[in-house]
Amino acid sequence: MLNKKQKAKELNIYNYNYIYIFLLHSTEEIYAIINVKYYIPLIKDAF
Repeated sequence: MLNKKQKAKELNIYNYNYIYIFLLHSTEEIYAIINVKYYIPLIKDAF
């Protein structure tokens, strides 16, 4: 379980960086769509 959470944490950092770069060239609406697409599965997988 700890390894799964650690992996999710590492993926979270990667996805955050990707989303941040994407956000620089996007609107908040697109950011919201990307946020749901990447973060909801990560949270589910972490637990």
